[in-house]
Amino acid sequence: MVTGASGVAPAAGDQEQPDPVPVPDLTTDKVSVGALEQALLAAVATAPGVARLDRYSTRSAPPAVGFGATIDCADGWRLFLSIGGAKSTLDPQTRLRAVTAETAL
Repeated sequence: MVTGASGVAPAAGDQEQPDPVPVPDLTTDKVSVGALEQALLAAVATAPGVARLDRYSTRSAPPAVGFGATIDCADGWRLFLSIGGAKSTLDPQTRLRAVTAETAL
């Protein structure tokens, strides 16, 4: 789901577009959330006007949402895609610590 939008994406060059994202196999009984994230980004990467993708799960320090992406568009809009309902192996306090200063807990 798109969870937010703003008009503050860094300027994109006329020909700037994201690298192709391979389409994962979604025909198995259980599809990982990472594969679902990749499938959505594979579709978004080919959309006209998309300049950049920042995939959350591949960051060295992913945000609290864990799966999703920031999508920069050539017209200056920035969209935030979050994949909700994902299970995490981390307990809630550990996930919170990943994005919150220790003194705020």
